[in-house]
Amino acid sequence: MAKATGVSEGTYNKLDKIMQSDNEEIKQKVREKELSIDKAYRMVKNPKPKEKESITPEQKIIEFDNRMNEIDKEISSLKTERETLMRRRSSLFEALDIPCELKYEFVERDRIGLSRDCIFYVEIEGRKQVFVTTSVYSDESPLDSWSFIMSKVPEKYKNDFIMLWKKAHHEEVEEFNRRLNELNKRQKASEKDGKDFYKQCYKTLAKSVHPDEGGNIEAMQCLNQLKVMWGI
Repeated sequence: MAKATGVSEGTYNKLDKIMQSDNEEIKQKVREKELSIDKAYRMVKNPKPKEKESITPEQKIIEFDNRMNEIDKEISSLKTERETLMRRRSSLFEALDIPCELKYEFVERDRIGLSRDCIFYVEIEGRKQVFVTTSVYSDESPLDSWSFIMSKVPEKYKNDFIMLWKKAHHEEVEEFNRRLNELNKRQKASEKDGKDFYKQCYKTLAKSVHPDEGGNIEAMQCLNQLKVMWGI
């Protein structure tokens, strides 16, 4: 074919390479003899890399936002899956009565007796190794807002810790409400006893200071002011 076209074998091969390329612009220029075969061959063999389209800062921000939204969706999906697995894990522990090496117990924190701390520990040779001492009343899971507490728990106990925290949380909420009701009952009883005492004081003093009983108006007015203050 090279002899038939009147060119050397090398030139023919270069031309063949050019015509097999997908660069229509170069091929057209070769046909119209605007570009030599040698130069066209070099351009086809070593094409210039395409210039990347410039991206504006606004476009980059949108790109970041879209990716972060995708990540948030993935996190939400993984969190839901984790909660499902944790519920199933807890159900197995309860159904099969599987002993858990990690344990918890409550300790009193104030004189009123409403708030308690919960300690999470393991027993080693009869001694307690405490990992965490904290309140479990506010949150159902330590993952909600107690990530720094999670760092105190050894990796091998983390899932047990989350499971027991939830159990301890429900137990503490129930006990807190019971104690609060008891405290309210005692306060109401105390208020009633106090009012009964003030009523008796008022009756006794009224017999002495009432004008009809030989007292005077000013003293009776003062006693009536006390009655209002006492709420009787």
